[in-house]
Amino acid sequence: MLPGLEVVGRLSFEGDLNCNGYQVTCKSRPRDLSLSAKYQLPLQLGDHTRVAVGMSDFGGAATNFRQIYGVATTQWLNTELSLGYSHAQSTRALLHGVFGSARFALSPRLHLLAEHDTQERRAGVQYQHPVGDRSSVQAGTAASGPATPAKKPTSCNWPGFCTWTAARPDLLPNL
Repeated sequence: MLPGLEVVGRLSFEGDLNCNGYQVTCKSRPRDLSLSAKYQLPLQLGDHTRVAVGMSDFGGAATNFRQIYGVATTQWLNTELSLGYSHAQSTRALLHGVFGSARFALSPRLHLLAEHDTQERRAGVQYQHPVGDRSSVQAGTAASGPATPAKKPTSCNWPGFCTWTAARPDLLPNL
């Protein structure tokens, strides 16, 4: 891959993954196979700050979660802080407005996370395993709650949780 480029494939679903969505008897909710990309801009903003732009869920027949966004990430000691803004381009997009996260490294591979994605707040754990010298596999889990008491919680489909990714972890901001 190109330096600073992260590409993520994701299968989002609610309900029975084995149910054939094209059959009338299937009572499963929407499934969405999507491709997303994020590019770290080659800007010099000090030694520990990076800026990236990205788009989620582009291409394909169903673009249930399409959004474009920009995010800045800075590192301080063992903590990464990110703040960004997203514009939703579909009604089910998970980000729309200001979002942010904090990631604390317990070790080089194990991290504690806290985030706000404009709809929910989450706290979780992430494990990152290197695959070669340029890629990694990430797995994580999180507990979530609504951003405001009046909002109904949505499913855990936000990038970074419940997904497998391949990226250059040393160059990319984490959302």
